[in-house]
Amino acid sequence: MSNGAIAFFVTAITVPCLVFFSRTFKVYDRLDARKIHTGNVSRLGGVGIFTGFFSVTCFLLFTARTLSFNKYIYLSAMILAFAIGLIDDIKRLRARHKLVLQTITGLLVAWSGLQVQQLSLLNWLNIDSVFVEWIITAFWVVAFMNAINLIDGLDGLASGIVIIASIFLCTIAYYLKNPLVMQLSLILTGSTLGFYLYNFPYGRIFMGDSGAYLLGFIYATLPLMGINKSSAATVLIVPILMLIFPLWDIGRVIWLRMKKGVHIFTPDNSHIHHRLLEIGFSKKEILLVLYAYTIILGICSIIMIHIPVQYTFLLFSAIFLLVALSFFVIDTVENIQKTKKKKQRHSTKHSRVNAAQKKLQLLHGAKHNS
Repeated sequence: MSNGAIAFFVTAITVPCLVFFSRTFKVYDRLDARKIHTGNVSRLGGVGIFTGFFSVTCFLLFTARTLSFNKYIYLSAMILAFAIGLIDDIKRLRARHKLVLQTITGLLVAWSGLQVQQLSLLNWLNIDSVFVEWIITAFWVVAFMNAINLIDGLDGLASGIVIIASIFLCTIAYYLKNPLVMQLSLILTGSTLGFYLYNFPYGRIFMGDSGAYLLGFIYATLPLMGINKSSAATVLIVPILMLIFPLWDIGRVIWLRMKKGVHIFTPDNSHIHHRLLEIGFSKKEILLVLYAYTIILGICSIIMIHIPVQYTFLLFSAIFLLVALSFFVIDTVENIQKTKKKKQRHSTKHSRVNAAQKKLQLLHGAKHNS
């Protein structure tokens, strides 16, 4: 049995136990105005994903003959990433405290030997400083941990995107002849799929921050495990490409919050899935659209590793513009709907005023006749 299948069964067996535990001890997701779901739902799904992924990964790493990184430090960083989210799921942490802990997680990854190092972009930007490499690596890990967390707002959304992205990451590792990343990608796919069965379509359990931070951590670190470290197309562009749609959404939301003068971690209903719901998409239609985007971008990422670097940036620029156009279309539709609603409110108000005036005229006429 493959490692991916073992991770799937471990998670699939663990998750129902977590649902039972949550019902017994009343450990449910917090409800607020921005949440789409109703009722009591467990948010401990991340524990199931962690159990499946961590157990099989430990076996894989401790049986591997040679590794390009320190497995003890790497696994410690993984545990910390999971623990930050689990603590936040049970007892809410302040945003700044989470950011500090996430940064420590990223620095642990750099300490383990997994770094964005000797980076060269089109031969005009060369990064060859240990300090800068550690900072970039920490930022890279923190960015993806929060990216997965912020798109986790709809049943099957974050987990489905990660499953698709990890399948493409496994394919890329196969092309680049990296068996370790290929195996870890399969383990990630299996453990996430074991959770997905219970998360979609009925949403019997959520992954919570523990699952989102864990998946973001894994997705950020797998490309650093020897996949052509000196290539910007592999280390930076390919992982970004497969999540460019949610990453763009996150960047847009942060920019809007900064303009409003609110904290960038302040929750609201301005994410892409909330906006698509608002303009008339059903939940399943939203999933189909975002899954399709991830598949298309995954195919582009495979093409990207087979073409020269200069064409890689051209392809990335084209995709970047396509995503920008998609968000522009959504903005336009939203503005059209807002204009229509405003006109309808104005028309309704005008009709009420006219009706009131006619009523007054009738009353005045009745008094005059009497």
